[in-house]
Amino acid sequence: MKVDFTHVNNKRRKILNAIIRSSFEAIDPYESVLNSIEIEGDWLLICGNKYNLQQLHRIFLTGLGKAVVPMAAGVVEKLGGRIHSGIIISKHQIKEWDIPNNIKLLIGSHPIPSKQSITSAKELINFVEKTNASDLIINLISGGGSALVSQPITPITIEDLGIFTKLLLESGAKIQEINTIRKHIDEIKGGGLAKKAGSTPMESLIISDVLGDDISMIASGPTSADHTTFNNAWEIIEKYGIEGKIPESIVQTLTDGVKGKIDETLKTGDEILKSKHNHVICSLSEGIKSAQKTARSLGFKTQVISSCVVGEAREVGKVFGTILKSIVTTDLVLPRPCIIIAGGETTVTVTGKGKGGRNQEIAFGAMTTIQGVEDCAVIALATDGEDGPTDAAGAIVTGSTLSEAETLGLNPDLYGSKNDTYAFFDQLNCLIRTGSTGTNVNDLFFLLAF
Repeated sequence: MKVDFTHVNNKRRKILNAIIRSSFEAIDPYESVLNSIEIEGDWLLICGNKYNLQQLHRIFLTGLGKAVVPMAAGVVEKLGGRIHSGIIISKHQIKEWDIPNNIKLLIGSHPIPSKQSITSAKELINFVEKTNASDLIINLISGGGSALVSQPITPITIEDLGIFTKLLLESGAKIQEINTIRKHIDEIKGGGLAKKAGSTPMESLIISDVLGDDISMIASGPTSADHTTFNNAWEIIEKYGIEGKIPESIVQTLTDGVKGKIDETLKTGDEILKSKHNHVICSLSEGIKSAQKTARSLGFKTQVISSCVVGEAREVGKVFGTILKSIVTTDLVLPRPCIIIAGGETTVTVTGKGKGGRNQEIAFGAMTTIQGVEDCAVIALATDGEDGPTDAAGAIVTGSTLSEAETLGLNPDLYGSKNDTYAFFDQLNCLIRTGSTGTNVNDLFFLLAF
């Protein structure tokens, strides 16, 4: 993967490309699956769990999420004709991956679920319900699955779900909070897919896009026990003060759940879980470690400060800018050349009607803080290549970005008040465009002092 950093000179561009490319190679979903499956004689080994191929009736492949296509290609590479059939749901049809005809590829919607998401959920449910205890389901899960596959509890409509999801995303709620609610208004989440599969053994290979790799939160935990409750879900609604804004069908569902009129999500100890195994095979930490190794090989002093960065995106950007300014002006943190590496998932409380994403907001926050500081850069990018509802993965800013904006007559306060960071950075050639990467493990942040 190559990113054209037009905002920096050619030598530094090559350095940045090498560091970022190494991160993405380490979080490659295809390779992660290949490393998780082995065949030894008559035995199939999946993350250490053994199945006798002679005793298995059929092997099925299912999956959901932004990384599911290359993940599925990895399973096909290992098992080939041993796969009876399958169904996977992705955001994109990635042409470079060859998926055989017996595996059906459906396309869902993200970040707002649509009728496509419901159609995909119905087909997936119907598929797993036709399996039995003599079969094996290899199930693939990655980030984005919550929106791509959705079966809202009656009487919730897809229109209600869309309104609700947009409201939550714009409220500044953390992904764990959003997924807690999703699990209690959707039949497939919170262990729902495991329930639908009944007694069929299921091995779920998971690429984590959730801080701390909590499997019950990744794609809203379709195959795992859920530790949250209807009460927790309603408390989040109250926390963000949106009780009077959400559709009545969702209010009814959650309040019925609180009153015990609707069954809780799948809990630890349930008989269903005895035949279900979940394995996190790739996460953000691998990408961070690889970036650090590459940066050191290029002569940079390095420091990883966190893989769990959270908070309001623009404020996080200001903190990043302050750290970088301290490095450049005092050398107290690290001697130059150096790179600070971090990862995480911030949030944006949307107050304007502009276009952008959390990583562009981080870069926007850092821009003012590092104004006038020479030989530095802040990079924030989404590992799936899609920052918010944009075609950019994120943005890069340097100590001259703000002055360049002023030269072009761009008013940062105006763009910032509208949450219109995409239009602002697009005019400055600061956007980072990678295209869809086929993976999804949160966001990466790089603070560089050359």
